[in-house]
Amino acid sequence: MWASDFDIFCKFGLQRMNLTVYQKKGKSTGQDYYTPEELSPELKTNRAGVCIRGGRVKEDLTQKQLAEQIGIAQHHISEMENGKRTVGKEMAKKLAEVLNVDYRVFL
Repeated sequence: MWASDFDIFCKFGLQRMNLTVYQKKGKSTGQDYYTPEELSPELKTNRAGVCIRGGRVKEDLTQKQLAEQIGIAQHHISEMENGKRTVGKEMAKKLAEVLNVDYRVFL
């Protein structure tokens, strides 16, 4: 189950990467679904990027559209999504405002 904004963004990010959320087989152990981290190793090294990508998909925005709305160059969005640029607190707040989530999902 997806319980938080972060989990929802990860879900959209994983779907964008053509991954599916799979239910675990066997006995119920309290966690019947794989976690996003179990499905995508990228989440361990680039959580913010997956969340940005997921937020864009959720809001049906291109990188260029998102960049224009927050006032930065499109290549900066690409760099953040690919883990080549960090997301600072002020940038996280701008992203959060456009993507309609709490800014802490990007930190």
